[in-house]
Amino acid sequence: MYVAISTHDGKTLHNDHYGDGTYFDIYELRPDGYTFLNRVANTTGEEEEHDHHHGDSKKASGIGQIVGRAGAQVLVAKAFGPNIKKMVKNFVPVLVKDDTIEQALETLRQNYDRIKEEWEKGENRTWLNLKR
Repeated sequence: MYVAISTHDGKTLHNDHYGDGTYFDIYELRPDGYTFLNRVANTTGEEEEHDHHHGDSKKASGIGQIVGRAGAQVLVAKAFGPNIKKMVKNFVPVLVKDDTIEQALETLRQNYDRIKEEWEKGENRTWLNLKR
């Protein structure tokens, strides 16, 4: 599975909504580990129109295209905004409490089967809360 993590620095998860991170770091997640693949910039804030707000359909679409082109199936963050409802059609959004990307990836690895099961539901999938 390919995972896109919202970050500013490549070491920690972004503390605000998923779509407000500077970058999306893409990892391949396997039951036995993970591998960094690449980093893609969040260019949704670079558009001429800077009046995006939380829940904006254009912002959701832009982020979906960015991480979708990178092959992501799973979106990982400490918080999601209202667009989470739009993203579940194409991704499995996963909430984690971890501060570092390394910790988050370990949490995902430990829940690999649960995430894969959710992914396989197709458009009937929902988001997962691993903060508990």
